[in-house]
Amino acid sequence: MNNEPVAWNGKPLQANTITFNNINSDWVMQITADRKIIVNENVEVSDAAQAVLDAVQNLLVTPHPAKTLTAEEINQVAKECKWDYDEMNVVDFARAILRKAQEK
Repeated sequence: MNNEPVAWNGKPLQANTITFNNINSDWVMQITADRKIIVNENVEVSDAAQAVLDAVQNLLVTPHPAKTLTAEEINQVAKECKWDYDEMNVVDFARAILRKAQEK
């Protein structure tokens, strides 16, 4: 078995960086560890493509806090659903928990 990289472009790999290559293995775009999008200066980017890159960049840097429930809130949902393993489908309980989290 050959353990050489399949699409290696001859440059050292950067830790925690995603690199997108074209069919010739030339790098086109990178997403760095600090969540920045870098486009190779030799790549022509249309206005539409730039708009997509800008939107993705905003998604990468905008924090999206996790919605969590306390044990008390989970217990309350279980009471509201009259949680009983014999009577209620686990999926229904999970959906109820998700609805409660989305309310926060």
